[in-house]
Order: sequence, then C-alpha cells, then structure tokens
Amino acid sequence: ASAEPSPEPKKKPQSSATVSRSELAAPTASVPPEPTFTMAPVGSNVLNDDERQQPKTQDIDTSAIKLVSPFLDLEPAHQEPSNQQPVPDTSHLTIAASGVDLLEGHHSQWVELELDLSAIELAPTGASLGPIKDDSSEINRPDISQISIAEPGANLLENKPKQITPPPPNTDHLSIE
Repeated sequence: ASAEPSPEPKKKPQSSATVSRSELAAPTASVPPEPTFTMAPVGSNVLNDDERQQPKTQDIDTSAIKLVSPFLDLEPAHQEPSNQQPVPDTSHLTIAASGVDLLEGHHSQWVELELDLSAIELAPTGASLGPIKDDSSEINRPDISQISIAEPGANLLENKPKQITPPPPNTDHLSIE
C-alpha cells in the first residue's frame, strides 16, 4: 500500500480515548491531518512476498488411471469378467398380433345370472336423487336461542364491568437496616 494523499480530507474517527482540555478549546484554523491510509488500485498486491503462502506442489503418479467414455464399447479382450447370470434363450418366444385374445381356449364358462332389475329406473338428467339422510338429529344440540349476533360496528364492551384495582400491600412492618 502506498502513502499517497487522498483528494478529500478524511474525518477523524470517533474514539473513546481521553481528550485533553486544550483539544476541547475553541476551534482553531489548522492544517487537516495527513491521511492514515489510502485505497490501493484494483489488482494491487496487498501482501509482501514474504507474507504470501507458497503452494506446495505434489508429485502424484497418475499413470495407472485410465479415463474411458461411458458410451464407448470396450473391446471384449479388455472387458472385466462379470458375475451376472447368463441371459436366457428367448428364441422360441413370439409376440402376438395386436387385438388377439391371449386367453382363447382358457376362458371359464360364462354363467348367466338371473337378476330382477324391474324396480330400478334411471332418473332424468338434473333430477334430485332424494333427501340426504341427516344423522345430526341424533346429537343432543344445546339450546342457543338466547344467543344473538351484534350489529356491525356495535360496541361490544359497553357493558364491561369496571375492573377493580386491589389496594397496595401494607409495607409498614418492613424496614431497611
């Protein structure tokens, strides 16, 4: 960092140090103090050479490392032996044509059921399907007929009882020694 004078005088920083009476006297015309620091240009070295840590170079043997693309087919001679089971032979299997009944000849016998559906009819579109059963009538409902809702903007605290402030405790028996 260089000690170049800055173009504008800096204000003296406030500190909690003791100030003598002469410093508190009426302000006098004086030369502004020299700046204690300046800003270094961008990219400047702020540390001296002896203050910098030098990186330690490592000697690492990478001759045994081989990088191979995962999309590259390795030659059979270079492939590692696998512990996987051999792929089963599926040459005797075929694929059926689209829409073919795969269970032909394996269907169970169709059993015709005799159902009486004469009492069932479809309701017209948009018709009410009947009342919904209300199970809430079985609950004992409390009588709330005496409860009402206040009008909007009503003063809800107009009948609030006055709060009674208790008297202060008796401290006559206390003393300070």
